[in-house]
Amino acid sequence: MKTTKIVYKIFFSFEKEEKWLEEMSSQGWHLVNPPGVGYRFEQGSPEDRIYKIDYRSLKNQDAVDEYVSLFEDSDWVCVNPYPKKNNYYFYTQSENEMNHIFSDKVSKAQRYHRFANMLTYSIVVPILPLFALYVSGAIKFNEIGYLTPGLWEMQGFEFVRHFLFETPFVLMRLSCGLYPFLILLLVLIFRIKADQDYKKTLQQEENE
Repeated sequence: MKTTKIVYKIFFSFEKEEKWLEEMSSQGWHLVNPPGVGYRFEQGSPEDRIYKIDYRSLKNQDAVDEYVSLFEDSDWVCVNPYPKKNNYYFYTQSENEMNHIFSDKVSKAQRYHRFANMLTYSIVVPILPLFALYVSGAIKFNEIGYLTPGLWEMQGFEFVRHFLFETPFVLMRLSCGLYPFLILLLVLIFRIKADQDYKKTLQQEENE
């Protein structure tokens, strides 16, 4: 039975993610399942692999098979492809690195736009109802904090007892109340980074 392990990491750059996967393969850990919650690796002999990641929205298995077949003749292997996964991980041996899954720097850069657009749609749209609750007043910011009447006028043990009792509920209300804003902040960070990487890749094309 082969040894496997799951590694939990977050990347803001496709290039850095590809480099890391290549380093893992050089240590004998080869990607067998792309990240959902984590990266699943299987231990084997060290290999000099070249990894490339593309971002596509493919709705069914026929579309996936057609897409993957475009690169099979160039000795690229797609790791566990299936529909609606969006991220597609390809690898080949280092001696085949002159083959590319991207026709040019423009097509390589476009994956960042596809990723940013999907992220914006899949995250922002579901939390719009939460903002509607804020606007309608169903969720009130003044009810997120400590609600015990006269808490801040209490003293000694009585204050400590009520404060410690209510604190877990305050933290729970805070996490629920601020959740949409934290998600929007993360989406904004990813979106800005994706746009920066898109422009950077296009700039490399102009300089070559």
